[in-house]
Amino acid sequence: MSTLTPAVPDLAGPCSSPRWLLWLLLIANTALFAIYGGVIGVLLPLQVERIDAANKVMLLGLVTGVSAVIATLFNPLGGALSDRTRSRFGRRHPWLLGGAALAMVFLVSLGLSPTVPLLIVLWCLAQAATNVFQAALTAVAPDRVPRERQGRVSAVLGAAGTLGLVTGIVVAGRFTEALSTGYAVLGTLLLAAALLFVTLTHDPQPDTTVNSAAGGQPARRQLRSLLSSFAVADFRWVFLSRALMMLGYFMVTGYLLYLLQDHIDLPKGLAATDGVAILAAASSGAMIIAVSISERPAILTGLAGHAQFVGDFGATDRAVLDAVLDGNGGGATLPFELPRTPERVDNGREEVPRDAGDPLFAYGHGHPTPESGTAAP
Repeated sequence: MSTLTPAVPDLAGPCSSPRWLLWLLLIANTALFAIYGGVIGVLLPLQVERIDAANKVMLLGLVTGVSAVIATLFNPLGGALSDRTRSRFGRRHPWLLGGAALAMVFLVSLGLSPTVPLLIVLWCLAQAATNVFQAALTAVAPDRVPRERQGRVSAVLGAAGTLGLVTGIVVAGRFTEALSTGYAVLGTLLLAAALLFVTLTHDPQPDTTVNSAAGGQPARRQLRSLLSSFAVADFRWVFLSRALMMLGYFMVTGYLLYLLQDHIDLPKGLAATDGVAILAAASSGAMIIAVSISERPAILTGLAGHAQFVGDFGATDRAVLDAVLDGNGGGATLPFELPRTPERVDNGREEVPRDAGDPLFAYGHGHPTPESGTAAP
């Protein structure tokens, strides 16, 4: 009589431990976003300016606008392609390495482009390659990281994105007199990160991943599943808000160099490219979020320690601004404890209060009311 045993995820590799995987994801994501920050924030504006200084604002918008459409299309396409890939090298590694290699080729060619139309074509191709790389890299975490650790990995990837944007602007700022070299350096960093990741990690087959899901679905079913998500109002709002947030960020980043060059009196000796790097670094560490919690509670633990929150409890915008500017805001405390993981919530007993053991935020956590100096009820 034979005994069936569950399959053990095949995660063997030189650096298969979660700690090593986390560091390699950090390096790869930083290199990827260094391209976005360096190209959009410094290299591309300077190149457009040198091609046609009189029309640089309009032309930069044209280049980045067209490429943004390509990026939007190729990110889900790259994810679908890597999901359906079956090879002896795994399903993510070929797209990571191929995307990085193509991105480097297109970036080097971009640095040599003498006209705006060629600039548009090559930056669109580079965006397509980097978004294929990004889609495959993003899928690594759900493939290989246990669910209880995915929150930490997501936070690290978010931090890597911010670090990469600033790093890319700083690196690109060193090559203002040799733009082609700047493009080549950023492309080389991405290719080196991809080689490091592919060499030191093992890409498991779909049926042996930590979080095996129903893979290999027909493309039509996957597309139908994606589109059906927009039927949910919350998903539509999250999608729209993130799209607008990213649009706003890259609009500011893309034109920041021109703003500093043409409209801001910079301190003597400070180059505009250095000003872009300083502002990017400063903005990465400062975040104020206004949260309306009049209808439902907001749990934003992923941003804890990285942002300041203003809870308006349904107050008008004028009342919120008066409270912030005058320092006469009210206080609030948690009327319940907040466990560290979803598993703690699932395992908790409904009839027993405060049984999380080691909660992320304990009962009563918050700020007291200024009038009494005691916790709000």
